Amino acid sequence: MVRTTLIFCFAALLWACSKGGDDEGVSIDTTPAAAQLLLPEDGAPCEPGAIIDNSFCEVDFEWKSAKNAETYTLYLTDELSRDAYSFNTTDTRMTLTLKRGTPYRWYVETSNKEHLSTPKSAVWVFYTQGKQVSNYAPFPATLVFPEMGQVVDGPSLTLQWEGRDVETPTADLNYEVFLGLDASEQPRLIATKEQEAVVNNLVQDTVYYWKVRTQDANNQFSETVLHQFRVN
Repeated sequence: MVRTTLIFCFAALLWACSKGGDDEGVSIDTTPAAAQLLLPEDGAPCEPGAIIDNSFCEVDFEWKSAKNAETYTLYLTDELSRDAYSFNTTDTRMTLTLKRGTPYRWYVETSNKEHLSTPKSAVWVFYTQGKQVSNYAPFPATLVFPEMGQVVDGPSLTLQWEGRDVETPTADLNYEVFLGLDASEQPRLIATKEQEAVVNNLVQDTVYYWKVRTQDANNQFSETVLHQFRVN
């Protein structure tokens, strides 16, 4: 009886040690998650905020707390001047003073001290409130492919972009695509309602410049910043 009890205790001890070893091998993922944006709302025509004067107003930015995030970096771009800004915070909200009647693009990156990765949130656009206007110009299109400075395979490729407007449905927007070899001037490649355009006969080891002009139903225009890519 004593021998049987000793064998049982020894077996239980081995099982406990084995279980403890398994627990020690479990790693905890501390990679920061991407933030979910809340305010200003995506595509908002006029964000409520305190009016400072005829030129400036305050805008509240807010996003959800992200898992394992210690620091948030808000990236903001003035779509008219192309000026870009970044702001660091440990909070999930921020108030900024911005120009009135101006389209902006923004997103948030999360980070912590244990990881080099900085996950990026969705990219949202909005207009700050300005003086009374009958309609807003479309947001400058987002050039999706090729990305700025990207090396691509030729001799054919499909240019891709995304258009947005406050009043006009996306399907009703018109686009003009400009493509050329000179950074100072690009001939019009095509006019289309699609958000892509096929380019043929691209020359190997050559740099091309391209941009997209968007027109809404009220004949308001916007234009992207000039991008470049090289054909491999």
